[in-house]
Amino acid sequence: MRNDHGLSLDERDHAPGGSQPSEAQDRPLLEEMGELFDTGGPTTGSFMSIDQFGAGPLVNLDQFESSVMQRFDQLETMTMPAIKPTRTPGGPHASSIAEVPTLRHVARKPRRAADLQPSLQRNATRQAQGDAQADAEPTSTNERPVWEFTTLHLPAIGPRVESFANVARKLLKSSGFYAIASLGGPAVSLALTPFLAHNLQPSDYGALAILNTIISLASGITQLGLGSAFFRAYNYDFTGKEDRRAVLSAVCLLLLGITLPVSLLAIVFAPTLSQLIFQRSDFSGLIVLAAIAMLMQNLTVPGFAWLRAENRALLYSLVSLVNILLTLFATILFVGVLHQGIRGALLAVITGYTAVVLLVFPPILFVSRLKIDLSIVWSLLSFGAPLVFSVISIWILQLSDRYLLEIFGTLSETASYAVAYSLGSTLSTLVLSPFALAWPTAMYAIAKRKDAPKVFQTVFRWFSSALLFAAFGLSLASTVVFNVLFPPSYHAAAPVIPIIAESIAFYGIYTILMIGANIRRTTWMISVFTAIAAVLNFGLNLVLIPRYGAMGAAYSTLIAYIALAAIAYVANQRIYPLPFQIGRFAFAALVGVAIYYEVFALPNYLGPRSVWPLAVAGLVLYGAWLILLARTPTPALSRAPQPALT
Repeated sequence: MRNDHGLSLDERDHAPGGSQPSEAQDRPLLEEMGELFDTGGPTTGSFMSIDQFGAGPLVNLDQFESSVMQRFDQLETMTMPAIKPTRTPGGPHASSIAEVPTLRHVARKPRRAADLQPSLQRNATRQAQGDAQADAEPTSTNERPVWEFTTLHLPAIGPRVESFANVARKLLKSSGFYAIASLGGPAVSLALTPFLAHNLQPSDYGALAILNTIISLASGITQLGLGSAFFRAYNYDFTGKEDRRAVLSAVCLLLLGITLPVSLLAIVFAPTLSQLIFQRSDFSGLIVLAAIAMLMQNLTVPGFAWLRAENRALLYSLVSLVNILLTLFATILFVGVLHQGIRGALLAVITGYTAVVLLVFPPILFVSRLKIDLSIVWSLLSFGAPLVFSVISIWILQLSDRYLLEIFGTLSETASYAVAYSLGSTLSTLVLSPFALAWPTAMYAIAKRKDAPKVFQTVFRWFSSALLFAAFGLSLASTVVFNVLFPPSYHAAAPVIPIIAESIAFYGIYTILMIGANIRRTTWMISVFTAIAAVLNFGLNLVLIPRYGAMGAAYSTLIAYIALAAIAYVANQRIYPLPFQIGRFAFAALVGVAIYYEVFALPNYLGPRSVWPLAVAGLVLYGAWLILLARTPTPALSRAPQPALT
């Protein structure tokens, strides 16, 4: 990888003056890290943007200037004995003594300008000229030869390496606004879930869940991966001012040119689509609103992507906040006050997206000037279009079960499952999303260390323990919320919550197990593994949902995520072996499942009042056991060669 001065990373580290990072050098790393977590658009209301379903840490190593910063200006010094030659009066070296350089000569020895970066050559030339003038001056009689000093102070060899914790701290400080904005949408969506459940009939809530899945799939396909392609083109391939305008213009025109015809076709054939999806034609009006919501959602992609690429964190967060709050208040107004039902929920989401388009699209049109460059269009499509296959795989893995439940069951059952799934997936919102912000930087920093295998093992052990404990605790809390805040007609799906929480925990483990694919730059594995898990999930849904309904869908999800983690573990151990001790994690997960189900089984014998004392006791017991397990010493690692960072 080359930097702006045409030097590779290795060349830059050894170039004179290239090892003193400044704030200006640190900024590209922090700005470009925002691209790693781009969602291509916010999640608002009850909608879930398909770009938010991550397939592991999709990190391109070329996006980084460096992960470990060496600060040679902060090196320690050590004393070294000076070399003191022997004087022999009248000997062959007598005439050379006067020519030995003094400390002035040693300190002012110029560097060759050819060894410096182009931006530093002029300074080196001026310095050389100044040194020549200084050398022409008469040497003071007080200056002594080097050997007359007993010691020399020279820089020590070992540099201070900035820890990955410091790098992660800078990342979090820079991307804090983005984190708040990205978490705000899912949080509001989760808060609206009980409100919608109380104000919609179960069958209507089920229909809304189906429409959400259809909008997510249609948006993911029609976006053609242009949200991700924009960052690649804007910050890497085309960095000139006019080229960036052309990139922004191309993304806007492509999204408008693709989404608008698709939306119009959906509106024209709304009765047919309603009959195909719901086996009834009176939902055609909802299909029209869903098509408009898809159009407006796609039109927000260029605005949010442009604000992030320009590092307008505050403005991005403010626009996201407008979107979230408008969706929230519009949902309360249309659904709770005006009793518009499903139509009101869709209108609320359209209102939020429309506000974003009106705020951001005019400045984009002014900046981009709607210039079109076919070479840029081809670059965007060639990078983004293949991502559609990953979008489809993720949709099948995470959302297709609602649609199949509607086919093989009822809309009411779909509604109960959708609510339970939302509560079970709080682990993703509260734990995995914040972790994803800091993990890529920390991962590459750790990989540079000599003790990387041991550090990765420690991270896996503690993070997996935290995931299992969070899954256990959030399952208990979500079950309480489910029974208290939701109507009794939904309570039959309560057993789905811990199964989904455990599934999300295995997905979190999958992100750690994919270290090898990211370090070795074999990220194509992510798409392959996701596709395999999606096919497995779809097949299991076809078999289990007709027999077991919502529980069949939940178990299909769990099995698919376990398979995803298992495949990732086996494949990554071949290309980047790490001592994860996966057996210890599996044993801890089984113990947690046993304690959880015992908590709800014992009240059948002890009485219903013992449920929550047993739940608290089980949580404390499981947490203490996980800490003890994580602190247990691990066998010494072999002295096999450390996997290299390539």
